[in-house]
Amino acid sequence: MMLGQNFQYAFRQLRRSPVFTATALLTLALGIGVTTAMYSVVRSLLLEPLPYAQPDRLVAIAFQFPKEKPSTSQVGSVADFLVEHAHSFSSFGIADGGTTAVNLAPSATGGGRPYQVQQLRVSRDFLPTLGLHPALGRFFTADEDRSGGPRAALMSYRLWQTAFQGDPTIVGRTVRINGDDVPVVGVLPEGVLGDLYGGNAQSAAAGIWQPLQLGSKDPGYDGDNYQMIARLRESVTIPQAQAEMQALQQAFAQQHAWFYQWKAPNGTLNEFHVWPLQTALVGDVRGSLIVLMDAVAAVLLVACLNLAGLTVARSIARSRELAMRTALGASRSDLLRLMLSESILLAIGGALLGLMVARTAAIAFVAYAPISLPHFHASSNLWMMALVECALAACATICFGLLPALLVLRRGVNDNLRDAGSQGQSVGYGRTGRVLVVAQVALAFTLLSAASLTLHAFLSMRSIAPGFDTQQISIAQVTLKGEAYANAQHTVQLVQSVLQDLQQQPGVRQVGAVNGLPLDRGLNLSGAPADHKDQRRVVNARFVTPHYMQALGIALLQGRDVTDADRSNTPHIAIASETAVKKWWPNQSALGQRITIGSAGEFEIVGVAQDTHERSLMDRPGVLFYIPLTQIDDKFMTMINGWFPTTFVIRQAGGVDLSAAVAHAIQQADPELPVAKFERMQTVVDETVAAPRFFSWMSSAFASFTLLLTSIGVFGLLSYQVVQRTREIGVRMALGASRSRVLTHVLWQGMGLTAIGLCIGMLASAYMPRLIDRILSDFIFTPDGSLHMPLLQQVNAAATALMLMLLIAAIASALPARRAASIDPMRALRSE
Repeated sequence: MMLGQNFQYAFRQLRRSPVFTATALLTLALGIGVTTAMYSVVRSLLLEPLPYAQPDRLVAIAFQFPKEKPSTSQVGSVADFLVEHAHSFSSFGIADGGTTAVNLAPSATGGGRPYQVQQLRVSRDFLPTLGLHPALGRFFTADEDRSGGPRAALMSYRLWQTAFQGDPTIVGRTVRINGDDVPVVGVLPEGVLGDLYGGNAQSAAAGIWQPLQLGSKDPGYDGDNYQMIARLRESVTIPQAQAEMQALQQAFAQQHAWFYQWKAPNGTLNEFHVWPLQTALVGDVRGSLIVLMDAVAAVLLVACLNLAGLTVARSIARSRELAMRTALGASRSDLLRLMLSESILLAIGGALLGLMVARTAAIAFVAYAPISLPHFHASSNLWMMALVECALAACATICFGLLPALLVLRRGVNDNLRDAGSQGQSVGYGRTGRVLVVAQVALAFTLLSAASLTLHAFLSMRSIAPGFDTQQISIAQVTLKGEAYANAQHTVQLVQSVLQDLQQQPGVRQVGAVNGLPLDRGLNLSGAPADHKDQRRVVNARFVTPHYMQALGIALLQGRDVTDADRSNTPHIAIASETAVKKWWPNQSALGQRITIGSAGEFEIVGVAQDTHERSLMDRPGVLFYIPLTQIDDKFMTMINGWFPTTFVIRQAGGVDLSAAVAHAIQQADPELPVAKFERMQTVVDETVAAPRFFSWMSSAFASFTLLLTSIGVFGLLSYQVVQRTREIGVRMALGASRSRVLTHVLWQGMGLTAIGLCIGMLASAYMPRLIDRILSDFIFTPDGSLHMPLLQQVNAAATALMLMLLIAAIASALPARRAASIDPMRALRSE
């Protein structure tokens, strides 16, 4: 009964203070909600077991340099060697390095336009190794998985439901994939993602699965273009499996000595590594998730500190009431329950609102984060979110409810009556309020420093010239796969047909085509000057049509461009990048020099082009060569079409929408060929800075919320002090203190607390540059894996945070200071 009366009384008190109640509820909802959302993501990825049978027996096997992040990255020949010689595992699974786009023709779905789906190639044991069973039909057979074996396809549950309406007769039907007829042998169970081992956060789940058919003739066989998983035998541990891997290292090196010519920058060699599969899946995001979790926890802490400060002020106003209740026989436990009732109501209300915030925030985070979340489903974490909400609400109640109650209850009845009647300020109350404000300022400055650093990093990357134009340029991509496009002549004919059609469209100024767009995937090959084979190194190659460089705005510095006269039966030519010339032919002309590139043959340099950034805006331009698409043979054309989309680059007049014209041109050339992508070139560039943009947005949101709470805390503390010290200020002014002196005195109180908090925050922020570097380097390619933020950028970021904190503190302090300066001495004295 008494408890119910306490809650009724607390509810009436909160209803009488709508501003305080709304502020507290909103603060708690945002603080608890965002913290819960981040915790649900972190728990799902880092703590919960993988959704497969006996997940603790699943491991990743990689062939990579020491100290690299755990992964499943594997080389084809290494995978074959381990399958044959390793005995610690009951089964192995090998897959392509990622999903690739394939064309699903209209006949596959019974009508309509062609469209693209994602495909993943896997070995026959990949899905059984995970402990999966087909929803319909069967998985691949050994015969289907051998090199050159018969065609077969598995279909994802989602594609089966959406494109084929869950037709139970799908098994045994033939679908057209990349122009070829392929029988469907089974349907995967619901919820299996195509990107089982991470990868790009925006990549779609695989809809079609085909046999890997790994063999030495695979173009990527000798590169790290695969992923490898395995299931440990029942009696084998991961350390035992790793020991066997190390024992096999020497035997592998004897059979494949040429692998060990490739070394890391520090001179180390590739090694076999075994990790828990879950560790490998989240290897690229673990650090970033933990840092974000720490950031939102800091935001929640600031929210609790702020509410504790506001509740302290409210408790002081009730000190006379509490003293009277004590005098009338109420025990300390009765008063404690009474005071905690208000905090509990606020915590419950904040938690309920926070649950909606958490659900929305988790879904938004998964949708927009440039982080691969391989097995997180926000919709399946509702109960877990509710439990976390209850736990955080309980902690918040203790943080902002128990502290003020204890401050009031530890004092005697006479003290509370004396302070309430005299409007004096208790030393204990004042000290507690100042400590809370200093802590808020320190945390706010730390978060603001992180936000400023990520914002500076984002703006710095956006200011880097990519080496080509982005304005008034659109790109359209198609995937040229299948038997038809294994023929170089057929590929060239289709590309030229589309180019001719587009060139005649109104508003098109220039158009060209390329395999491997800048800042997108490109082909890496071994290359060297023809007369200095000892200088062989990894080079980038782009296969282009005439007018490609003019369409994209890549400047030609010397020599000539690719022309229509460059055909398969004419001397093979190439255009070198600036960096290629500097590295291979320093202090001499590159024109007329000859190079060898992979198995494509020998080429003569006829031009030098401006450098472009190939993998990210932060990497240094590498050795790059442009080769005419018409001078590629069938074997090489099959390889580049299998790995890369063909991209049409269109320079156009402003305001012209060419999407329909592009679709029509491609449909005219091949009715079964869908447009995979049509977008502005600026969008391609923007995607390369998605990570710093996302993290700058996240940190700015956290910092802004924290700044708001801190300003409320400073304003609330000083306002409370002004009210409590009204008589003292009146006496000072009656004895001759000027209004400006009173204003300065109160203002400097707020600025002094801010200065102390800033000093503490500066110490905590010293680690911020390394932390931000660690996060962003996970998503932005640089040669040495680090961004190395310039010292000037760090100083500018710190200065920005410092000035903003001082400005906010000055504004929050100025309002109570003006109120203090406007006090009438006579009225203040009469109020006593």
